[in-house]
Amino acid sequence: YGGSDGGWTTRNSWKGLKRRLLHAVMTEDSFVVAMAGHSAAAGHGNLFQQSYTLQIQWILEAVFSRMGVKHESRNFGMGGLGTSQNGLAAASIYGHDVDFMHWDSGMTENEAHWPDLLARQQILGGDKVPLFWNMLPPASLPLLEHAGVEIGAIGTGLDGIPIQKTIEDVEKLPWAMQYVHCDSELHTTCRDNEYIGHCWLDRPDIQAPVNQKAEPTGRASWHPGNRRHQVTGRILTMTILQALKEALDEWNTAPGYILDDSAWHVTPLYNKIKDGVANLKPDQGPCYQTLEERHEFGFFCNHAFQGRTEYTPRHNPKESHIRTLMPGADKVMLPNHINNAYNPPDIFNPDLHPPKGAIDVLNIVEAGPVPFASILNPDYITGHYERPEATSTFSDEPGLGIRLDTLSGDVYCDGTIDSFCNRGTNNNCLLYAHNDGRNGLDFDEYSGWLLFNIPKIENGYIVIKMESWHFPEEGSPNAWKSINNKGRRELKREPLAYCDDFVFEYMINGKVTSIPYEELKPIMEKGHVARVVETLTLMKDPNFKSDKEVEAGIRILGCGHDKVWRLTHVYWS
Repeated sequence: YGGSDGGWTTRNSWKGLKRRLLHAVMTEDSFVVAMAGHSAAAGHGNLFQQSYTLQIQWILEAVFSRMGVKHESRNFGMGGLGTSQNGLAAASIYGHDVDFMHWDSGMTENEAHWPDLLARQQILGGDKVPLFWNMLPPASLPLLEHAGVEIGAIGTGLDGIPIQKTIEDVEKLPWAMQYVHCDSELHTTCRDNEYIGHCWLDRPDIQAPVNQKAEPTGRASWHPGNRRHQVTGRILTMTILQALKEALDEWNTAPGYILDDSAWHVTPLYNKIKDGVANLKPDQGPCYQTLEERHEFGFFCNHAFQGRTEYTPRHNPKESHIRTLMPGADKVMLPNHINNAYNPPDIFNPDLHPPKGAIDVLNIVEAGPVPFASILNPDYITGHYERPEATSTFSDEPGLGIRLDTLSGDVYCDGTIDSFCNRGTNNNCLLYAHNDGRNGLDFDEYSGWLLFNIPKIENGYIVIKMESWHFPEEGSPNAWKSINNKGRRELKREPLAYCDDFVFEYMINGKVTSIPYEELKPIMEKGHVARVVETLTLMKDPNFKSDKEVEAGIRILGCGHDKVWRLTHVYWS
């Protein structure tokens, strides 16, 4: 359904999009768009608000607000990464309320099992079942065929925009279309004009704490500028607006304005798709066969996983980090981050708006007297980010040398246009405002036990994601020569390579398992599921279920300060 340039979908999927939109309008629900992708999708080289995902909200928020619908678009792009690390517990990290999920990670993930996994986890773990846009066909088509998952893809949006061969050709076009569809001979000129963005605007009330660069870095050849991001955002925006128009027309022409339940009730649709995904066979889609064969991770493909992460952006960032699971986290952390240099709001930024005389779509959609007047406040948070009681019965005390390394204002890094983080006092491009950070909890031999409590286990699985390659200065204080800095034990300094006496230990409900490096090495190789994505399975027992909190913990022994690990994600089911 549709054309190649604006994108395509199936007729049932288009019907499903209209169904979700009607439900949102009739029940004053939310309508959420989320994007999972790499650095180009994140908008690196541009100001965060210029990324195509946030350009969707730039327009849709005002449109939806007139109908009592809360709209939010979330940019979860991360530089140098794919989606695997967050896809393993997608609903916890992207949100349980996503209606429209756009996957844009082909540059860093060219194998279909990762978008397949992300879709399954978002469906199984979420309250809503989104449409999935732009996934690799080997992932999306089996989900469509065997589980009824609704799919589509974006086009280029360039149909009807003349190829610009000269500056005169450029100047004939509306401002928003200039420099986006250029002949090869004009490529350099177009590239030079593709970005509009500066690192700081002088203001009388705030002095930048460090000298600011003129413009953001990251303007690589594979990173589109804000003009192209705006085009992509408008394509996706028009897709949703066209569906909304058709849906409202159908409602307007229905006898007595009464629609059949199937036109706007979503629960039967969601349940049907959830059941279909939960019962997919191992040979239906690439998820199970690939992940089981390579990493013994097939259990992720049919069970909903919850997760916590220190990575940003993340949904509900104040409650979705690992520290919410840790007994006495406020007492054991060694902070290694700084505060935001200033508080919101930013002043008016002309880089985010068209020049005087150009068509200003935002002014058009925001014009008029009708305010946002939602009666309901949809809640998709309660029950999903339960904090454990944060007590421990483990005989060993919690580690005191665990270092938090995160972005400034990380608890405000939610990927939305209203996020306000990564504005630290050492930041030389404060208006850049990108949320993506590979944050984590750093620990070495002397850090002690990193303890965390899992609220409930339903299917017998606990998995962690860590990074095993961090450096001595990131671990416990160098003056420490014993666990938690107790005693006077001196250890020989070893190189950054693993030392002979390295041991990884993990604890489940008081039972400690020790794995020396020679045994650990093949386990780590099996758990290295993607580039810089290292995992370890702490529990794999389908017969284990517990409505009570499960105590868990990890630590490393040996190598002193020379070997530092970083815990970034905890997943469980």
